[in-house]
Order: sequence, then C-alpha cells, then structure tokens
Amino acid sequence: IYFLDAELPSDFMLNLAKEFCYQKLNIRWGANARFCQILCKKENAKLLFQSGCRILRFGLESASPKILTSMHKGISLNNASEVLKTISQSGIVTHIYLMKGFPEETAEDWEKTRGFLLANAEYIDMFNVSQFALYDNSPLWKKFKKDGALTIESSECTWQYPQENFHLELLPQIIRYLQDEFFSIKRYTKNCISTSDTL
Repeated sequence: IYFLDAELPSDFMLNLAKEFCYQKLNIRWGANARFCQILCKKENAKLLFQSGCRILRFGLESASPKILTSMHKGISLNNASEVLKTISQSGIVTHIYLMKGFPEETAEDWEKTRGFLLANAEYIDMFNVSQFALYDNSPLWKKFKKDGALTIESSECTWQYPQENFHLELLPQIIRYLQDEFFSIKRYTKNCISTSDTL
C-alpha cells in the first residue's frame, strides 16, 4: 500500500503503525514523510518497520539554507541527516526528492545540495531531481505577480506525471553526473521500486 498524501503526518503514521502491529496485519506499505524530530528516535523507526513500512520518501528539495528559507520548508539539515540515518538503519528504504532551478538558486546552492546527497549516500537508497515549476496562485507566483516579475500570464496549471524514461532522456547533463557520482559511492540499494519518479 502506498499512501499518496503529499506528507503523511508523523503522529498519524506512528499511530497507524501501532494499529497495524496490534492487528497483526501482514502488509507492506510506504508513504511520503517530512523530516521531523520524532523520526530520529530509533524506537519509532523500529515500530514503522515492524508494522510493514518499507519505503519513506522525503522532500528535501535543497540543502542550501538560503533556498530552504525561501521555500519556507522548515527543515534542519542536521535533523534531515539524522532522520535518514535512523530510518535507513531500521531497514526502511529512503528516497529524497530534490529540486533544481528554484529562483535565486546559484551554482553554490546546488553544490550544497550535491554535497548533502553524496555525504549521506550511505543512508539514501534512491533520489530524483525535478526542475522547478512555478504554479499558478502559489505563494511565489503571487509574490512575483505583485512585484511585477511575471511578464506573461501563465496558463492554467496542470501537473503531469513524468514518463518512465524521464530521468534518462530529459534531465540536464549535470543531473546525470550526479547520478553517476551517487552510485559510485552507493553501489547498491535495499530495494529498487520502478516508478516514474524513482531513480
């Protein structure tokens, strides 16, 4: 079972895990999650694994404090590293979402993201990189509109699921280099789930 919420709240996720264990359900499940302090606790990671959780995906987006602040992500990079380590060591597959091209992102900002990925490769099984897209009526869109930064009215925003070959054919060469670097360190993953947005 995969929960498609943008983020499964941690308290809910742990209560769900307790119920799965209580009911002695023989299932495997995964979800999108947030880097939060509660997932740094080994007993919580163990509970998730015992309940059948086998993959958690985290939206890091960037490892540049400046960009994270602009995104209003509320992420501590130290906490993110600790969560990845704890969850990975419990046996759960970890996946992180990264983003390239956020407004005002510099080469130095991207280098910080690259550095975080490679430094934590031991505890990351999979990752993907998406290009930044400005969504209609998002807070950033409204800010740009107010500041007069939008010169052309954007069309109605529709989210499109990437094709299976998305990462191999459409992403810039810089991201292919990142894939090569990551897997020269990682060499293996706990699990390789074939989905369109999973490397």
